[in-house]
Amino acid sequence: MQVDLLNDTLTFNIEIHKNDYTDFQTLKFIDVSAFYYVKDNLENRFNFYDREKVYYLEMTTIDHVEKKKCDFQIKSTSDEEWGENHTTDANVVIEIWDSVLFIEARRVEVENQVFDLKQI
Repeated sequence: MQVDLLNDTLTFNIEIHKNDYTDFQTLKFIDVSAFYYVKDNLENRFNFYDREKVYYLEMTTIDHVEKKKCDFQIKSTSDEEWGENHTTDANVVIEIWDSVLFIEARRVEVENQVFDLKQI
């Protein structure tokens, strides 16, 4: 995953294996306003991958969460001003093995086609 904060993008270079065929795709989230990664469950949060044995991550599912389906927000319970003013309404959930990446983005680009995810 490549994070470009200046240009508000998250880019994934994906290798797809199907039977004896391998395909390469780029998945680019555009106008990203927030992202939040949660590694595994609380019990296993700090059991990191052995970098000598694990050389890839499996993107298990990608879900576009529309407002009509559920109300999904991440917000801080901090009493500090930053905690009150920095909530996010993630609209994409990516499952990577037992971990989850939440993204709030306006658009996504796949195979040079751009799709709207969120109307502002």
